[in-house]
Amino acid sequence: MMISMTGYGKSSVSNNHISIECEIRTVNSRYLDYTPKLPRIFFGAEQEVVQLIKKNCVRGKVYLNFDYELAGDASSVPMLNVDKLENYRKLVEDLKNHLGVDEDISIEKYLTFSDIIQNKTVINDEEIFGLLIQSIEIALTDLSKMRETEGKILQSDIDNRIKKVEYYVSDIQQYSEENRQNAINKYRLKVEELINGIVIDESRLLQEIAIMSEKKDITEEIIRFNSHVVQWKKLYDWNQQGKKMTFLLQEMGREINTIGSKTDNVDVSHLVVDIKDELEKIREQVQNIL
Repeated sequence: MMISMTGYGKSSVSNNHISIECEIRTVNSRYLDYTPKLPRIFFGAEQEVVQLIKKNCVRGKVYLNFDYELAGDASSVPMLNVDKLENYRKLVEDLKNHLGVDEDISIEKYLTFSDIIQNKTVINDEEIFGLLIQSIEIALTDLSKMRETEGKILQSDIDNRIKKVEYYVSDIQQYSEENRQNAINKYRLKVEELINGIVIDESRLLQEIAIMSEKKDITEEIIRFNSHVVQWKKLYDWNQQGKKMTFLLQEMGREINTIGSKTDNVDVSHLVVDIKDELEKIREQVQNIL
C-alpha cells in the first residue's frame, strides 16, 4: 500500500486544568524535515516531541502547531518574588543612607513595584507534557489515516499510467517485429549504395546488414524495460517505496531514451514521446510517496 507524504491531522484534548489543540501538516520532502517550535509552556517536552515525530513521519516536511488555554482556576496565582523584594529593600536602605533620612516605607509602597508579584501556573510540568504528547499522538493517528487515503489515490493514478506505458511498449515491440524485414531490406539498399557497384561477397554483404540491424535492434531495451516494470509492481508491499520507485523510473527512462535514439520509425518515435510524458507524470506523483 502506498502512503502519501502529504496529509493533515488534528486533535483537541483537555483536563480540569488545561485544554490543548494540536494541528499537524506534512508535505513532500526528500528527508524528514521538522524543526520544533513549541510554546514556552511546552519547552521541557521538546526532545520527546522530536522523537515522536521521527518515529511516525519518517519522511516529509512537518509543521506542528498548538493552541492551549489554561482553566480559570489554574491559569495563574499571585506569588511573591522574594529575590526582587530583597533587591528593592536593599535599594531603599541604600537610598535612605545616602540621603540621611530615617523614614520607614510601608508594605503598600513595596507592592507598587509591578515585578514584586508574579503570576505563575499551578499545574505541574508532568501533567502539561503528558497531555501534550497525547494531543500529538491523536493528531498523528488522524494524519496517518489521511496519508493512507491520499496514498490510495496516488496508487490508482500511477497504476493507470503504468498500464498505459506497458501498452505503449507492447506497441513498440509489435512495430519492431512487423518492420524487421523492411528494415533489413532498407539496410541492404544502404549498403549497396555505399559500395556503389563494387562487387562484394554475398556473405560479407549479409554480415554488414546484420551489423547495421543489430545497432538498431531494441529487443534488449524492451526486455530490460519490462523487467523494471515487474520490479516496480513488487514494490507495492515494501516500505519507503518512493526512493526505490524513483530509481526504477530513471532506469525506465534510460531504456526509452535508447529506444528513441535507435529507431527511425515515426510511429515508434511518437510512442517514445508518449512514454516519456507518462514517466514524467509518474515521477511527479512518486515524489509525494513515503
